Amino acid sequence: MGNFFKSIAVLLSVPLLLSGCNSSATSAENQQSSIQEEENLSDNANENTSTEASKEQITLTFSYWGDKNELACKEELVKDFEAAHPNIKIEATYTDGVSYHTKLQTFFTSGAAPDVISIAGDIMYDFAEEGVFEDLTPYIERDQVAGQWADGSLDIFTKHGKIYAAPYVSKVFAMAYNKDIFDAAGLAYPTESWTEEDFVNITRQLTTGEGVNKIYGTKLTDGSKMIRDLYGQMPLYDVENKKMQAEGNDYFKHAFSLYTDLIIGGYSPSDLETDSIGGGFETGKFATALCATWDINSWEELIGDSFKWDVVQLPSNTDYGPWTYPAYTDGMAISSTSEHKEAAWEFIKWNTLSEESQEKISQLGVPVLKSYVESDNYLNDFPNSYAVKYNKEAFADMMNRAAGQESLGIWAEINDELTKQYNAVSLSETTVDEAIAVLQKKGESVLE
Repeated sequence: MGNFFKSIAVLLSVPLLLSGCNSSATSAENQQSSIQEEENLSDNANENTSTEASKEQITLTFSYWGDKNELACKEELVKDFEAAHPNIKIEATYTDGVSYHTKLQTFFTSGAAPDVISIAGDIMYDFAEEGVFEDLTPYIERDQVAGQWADGSLDIFTKHGKIYAAPYVSKVFAMAYNKDIFDAAGLAYPTESWTEEDFVNITRQLTTGEGVNKIYGTKLTDGSKMIRDLYGQMPLYDVENKKMQAEGNDYFKHAFSLYTDLIIGGYSPSDLETDSIGGGFETGKFATALCATWDINSWEELIGDSFKWDVVQLPSNTDYGPWTYPAYTDGMAISSTSEHKEAAWEFIKWNTLSEESQEKISQLGVPVLKSYVESDNYLNDFPNSYAVKYNKEAFADMMNRAAGQESLGIWAEINDELTKQYNAVSLSETTVDEAIAVLQKKGESVLE
């Protein structure tokens, strides 16, 4: 009724406006202005009521795994998000990495999956076809954010045209090198353009001494994992088609031979020999070493200023292409059964697309927010306690070289056989060709 009488008042003022009386016109204008203000106040009140109603209290459940550094980081991220979103509370469930896959199985079979699920590419593939993850494609397209993540990082969580998770950190491999050893030998440090041939020559030249005084040219950590798809061209097995392709695979055979030849020649210890050395790169007994972002924090503590070191991109083979590494990119998914999908998406965006969160996540690996990882703010930001300001750009550039690697289910059984054969060749108990033939047969048996 109030709006009706306001309208009548406006109509009654019209004759006064037509009479040409200035005072009457001014009065009518003031009256109209007053009416408009009342209506605006009424509209604002309704809008505020609607906004407040939309901010109902929500509790999101969130599952994750990781070491002590990741645990502390995730707890801090949750607190930050809750402070910025007072209507959303996060109930987080931590599980150690070994048990996480089993924990997810329990969640899904019991129908009690968390709203937001931390995930890795291999874990995602194991569950994706069961329909337990929400397809994030509509959310990403609606908010037009696909281009904000590092190139290729979404591909790791894409299967059959659906995006099941948004990436938040990439745990990347590069090559560390001991500057003191290079300086003593008068060799130039490796650069981003170095080749596999350069790497092999350096490794042989810098292997010196015997026994406890031996300096190894390199340390090929987790060699059986790396050679599965070292060149990103033709991996050991075709996951999509569930097919073994060890035999007749020149890429795989070359990688297998490269790694085991360096071990047999004494230029790198085998994985089985590492314990007897008393440690890895941090001991100062290696000229180069494969390393991952998770090594850096411990090295800063263990190495300190005992020797100078840095990191460089992995080398490239002139025929087969640049070295790749197993994809250790972590993401966040939304459960398909979640009742709070929009709030869950907000939490994911906060962690993966806000510079504030990505800066904190950078202590776990390379952040995936493109604008941040390419900035001087990231590349030149180091804790004051760090003795070495290492080349962060080497890790950032390696994000484009991730190769998919399976580690669960049937693939785990094949991987175990590869490790067995890799160790046998390294100990000269069999040949590369014989090992590949056994691996092919074993893999086909598993896949049947």
